[in-house]
Amino acid sequence: MEPARELDAIKRWSSRFSGPLRGEAKPHDNDRSPDRRLRIGYVGGRLFGFHTQSNAFLPVVENRDPEAVDAFCYSDLPEPEEDPITARYRACSTWRRTGGLDDAELAALIRADGIDVLIDTVGFVESSRLLAAARRPAPVSVMFPPMMSLGGETVEYLLADSHILPPEADENYAERIERVALIYRWAPLVPAPDVVLDRPPGPVVFGSANNLSKVSSATIALWAHVLAAVPDSRLLLKAKGFGDPASRRLYMDRFTAAGIDSARVELRGWTPDLLGHLLIYNEIDVALDTVPYGGVTTTCEAMWMGVPVITLVGRRLLGRYGLALLRAVGLDEGIVFSADEYVARAKALADDRNFRRALHSSLRQRMAASMLCDGASGALALEAAYRRMWRRWCES
Repeated sequence: MEPARELDAIKRWSSRFSGPLRGEAKPHDNDRSPDRRLRIGYVGGRLFGFHTQSNAFLPVVENRDPEAVDAFCYSDLPEPEEDPITARYRACSTWRRTGGLDDAELAALIRADGIDVLIDTVGFVESSRLLAAARRPAPVSVMFPPMMSLGGETVEYLLADSHILPPEADENYAERIERVALIYRWAPLVPAPDVVLDRPPGPVVFGSANNLSKVSSATIALWAHVLAAVPDSRLLLKAKGFGDPASRRLYMDRFTAAGIDSARVELRGWTPDLLGHLLIYNEIDVALDTVPYGGVTTTCEAMWMGVPVITLVGRRLLGRYGLALLRAVGLDEGIVFSADEYVARAKALADDRNFRRALHSSLRQRMAASMLCDGASGALALEAAYRRMWRRWCES
């Protein structure tokens, strides 16, 4: 869908569902002192636990400046499902269990807590609480990380950076864009396995562990061109859906229809623990990103396991996270802007075993030393953005 059509569709949704709720919102009586300590509310749905979102959000909450902000976490995660990651959120925030509240009750609680800046972290995905945010329970409302426009009636701001959302794309969003240097920060939730440097001799293995919903027809066609360019290579894919025999058959038929010999493709299903999941990267030489919706967590996982990633930069926000992540680590070799360049870069990496080994041995260290894994600076950058938005409200 073209950006203009997408924006028109989401504006219609927003006008129908969020608009009436926003119209009912009462004025806020928060203290308008521009430099006082702020109350930041994070609405996390069921995500404040062992979830990929925690790779990005936990560093923000744990590294907050307690002199500048107080953090409130609103969690719909049932108490029996809380885990050690949940405990870390609880240790550094005011914890609110909200699973038993409807959207109106959640909005009332947020208002009663005196939240100054409300961050919706869920968007339209499972356990969405957008209709609580639409009631404007806080003076400033923000979507982070951004996935798409919410239509303008639900939140006032999207937090982004110039990689995922360049200024020339602002016209495709109904919200005001507040930019920071790097919107996404990442930290491992558990110690990762060691990177295997000396891969066994044999065909080059391309791979992906992205969600099946991202393995589009365009992605399959692109991967088919890569395998054709590197005749002896293999494709290793891991996704929860591949645990289902019907899904395996469906996707194998799609690969075959695209001209990929099924003997060159291996499909693996769900792994019950993160360590087991990460170990698959020790079998992959080069990770291939999906299009038009690229990887985020999986891109970080691949680099953390020493595997270079090739990402095709798209026009839309969800196709540009790879650009931000790889550039933060200095892996410009993996950033391409056309399908032909994607295939050529994959072939070049396949042909250069020594370069791949150098990346296997250095990527984790490069990533750890980069802005991408600097949770403290990420928290400060976000808090500075919160402060800018807050001051605008104080002056309004």
